[in-house]
Amino acid sequence: VWPANPWTRRYRQENQQVGERQVGWLSGSCLLLRRVAFDSVGGFDSRYFMYMEDVDLGDRLGKAGWRNVYVPSAEVTHDKGHAAGRRPELMLPAHHESAYRFQADRHPLWWQAPLRLGLRTGLAVRSRIAVRSALARRESPPDETRM
Repeated sequence: VWPANPWTRRYRQENQQVGERQVGWLSGSCLLLRRVAFDSVGGFDSRYFMYMEDVDLGDRLGKAGWRNVYVPSAEVTHDKGHAAGRRPELMLPAHHESAYRFQADRHPLWWQAPLRLGLRTGLAVRSRIAVRSALARRESPPDETRM
């Protein structure tokens, strides 16, 4: 909907230097960590179905004093996007629900309820738009000018 928004840019760390550095979280598609660190924070939170479990884990590790280090020289091929592409009506809402859960967990106080309501509403609207857009792309005939 707004791919260049500052929150998305921060989430994707688009303005960060390239080089080994400490970060808030690491992608679960390629994650190497100490077992003692993983166990010390209770591992992955089972409330996350598919998305944000790595962000949550990294955040909890950082708060527990462990370091999340991004190493750009490490290479991995992640064949991603297949589940979301096949069933966007299931995967996109799951992503948005996980994003809400992550933020709601970190803003649990009574006076933060308006923030949680705004997040839930905004993410629900964004999810519906994203699902409709994905379904429309999937159902539209191929663009013959690109063939």
